[in-house]
Amino acid sequence: MTDIFKNGDSITAKFSKSSNRNGRASTTYKVRMQTTYKNLESHAKKARWGKDVSPITITEKQLKGYVASRIDAGIAARTIQNEISHIRR
Repeated sequence: MTDIFKNGDSITAKFSKSSNRNGRASTTYKVRMQTTYKNLESHAKKARWGKDVSPITITEKQLKGYVASRIDAGIAARTIQNEISHIRR
């Protein structure tokens, strides 16, 4: 899968390329996934993860930090579950 990523790809681009490779999805679902990836990238910048984060290299600790930040922001639990499913996809 690493062959689809380029050196200058953002975190959003890496996750988008990976999810688009896994099959079909509705337009609405794709838009929601993009929003999730943008939120993840924003969190990654604040948490200083670096640009090497990709669907292959993201760690459990990083995901837990992302979930904690979303809870602190007041996001509903079901929304967070949906976002994590987008990231896993």
